[in-house]
Amino acid sequence: MWASLLAGAWAFVTAHAWNPAPPFNPAECEVNYTWDVREWIVDYLRPTINLGGKASRQAPFEIPNDKKAAKLLVNNLYPGPVVEAVEGQLICVAVTNNLLDNQVAIHWHGLHMRGSPSMDGVYGVTQGGITAQGGTFTYRFRANSGTSWWHAHMQAMQADKGLKGPIVIHKK
Repeated sequence: MWASLLAGAWAFVTAHAWNPAPPFNPAECEVNYTWDVREWIVDYLRPTINLGGKASRQAPFEIPNDKKAAKLLVNNLYPGPVVEAVEGQLICVAVTNNLLDNQVAIHWHGLHMRGSPSMDGVYGVTQGGITAQGGTFTYRFRANSGTSWWHAHMQAMQADKGLKGPIVIHKK
């Protein structure tokens, strides 16, 4: 009985061979972003970019203790950078996780992942976390128009600590 069942299963598998997706070609990306995720101490009353004068960014040791906040920054920004594209463009976001001990996953809130559901960034549902201390992952998806936001989807606190930012997709 088992022999005939296995023979039938093998016949089905060989007749319906699984064809994996072709390898990812970065040259196909129309909009590219490279993100570096790190933890940093910021003055929560000041911007994380250096605007000069009174709005200059301070080093962590210069920040008064009552204004210090541990944040998770993308490319040294809090909140994170804007993702901007035109409807239909292929967006590629290469994320390097330089946190010491936390995995990270990025969810593209409000974007429909038609044709690329594995890029949705929901930890434990569509992907595992990007490993800490240098793990990398490249998200790839087609832009659908509208304004939304991206945020960390690994732990509830990651978005609160700064792993979030705007998404602006312009109509064609």
